Amino acid sequence: MISAAASPCSIPRPVSTPAPLGSSASWGNGFPYDHALASPPLDAGIRSVRYAQELRAAGLSDHAGLVVELG
Repeated sequence: MISAAASPCSIPRPVSTPAPLGSSASWGNGFPYDHALASPPLDAGIRSVRYAQELRAAGLSDHAGLVVELG
């Protein structure tokens, strides 16, 4: 589950969640640093988070899209 902790000024602060299958390298030895920030009420509705590799594979981008599914 992705979660956010409120900071003293009520701005959501991201909390890291490790990837379930480990990290994936991009650009040789680099790593993706994509983020999705959510307020605590929105966080409760997150159903899944994934990389859309098919966008890169189809040549639509040189990056995989970060998909956050809300429910």
